[in-house]
Amino acid sequence: MELLAFLLRGPATRRHPRRGAASFNMGGASLRNCNLNEAELIETLLIHANFQGAQLRRANLSEANCKEAIFTDANLEKADLTRASFQHANLANAKFQDAKLYGTNFSGAQCSEADFSGALASGAKFAEAILQGAKGLSF
Repeated sequence: MELLAFLLRGPATRRHPRRGAASFNMGGASLRNCNLNEAELIETLLIHANFQGAQLRRANLSEANCKEAIFTDANLEKADLTRASFQHANLANAKFQDAKLYGTNFSGAQCSEADFSGALASGAKFAEAILQGAKGLSF
């Protein structure tokens, strides 16, 4: 959480237009193996960010832009990813158990061996996603 406190003071911070909460431009950031459990990253720009092995349990990434980001081996259990975009992201072996994936865009994403068990995925898009070995999805 010290990282998030630092970012709140930095120039990348902007106010969320509807909720009044802060959101960030963290494009290209390297947050490998970071503990971001319960982080509030609503509408955050995370394009090309690296979250390999990061802990994001119960994090709120609703409406976040995670295009081409790396989430290999990341733990997103019970995270809120409503209307987030993971287009062409690398999500191999990520854990999405019991996550909220309403309207989430996984088009073109690498989702091999990812675990979606118990996830609420109504309206989620998986066009051209690589789902080899992925668990918990039924189409």
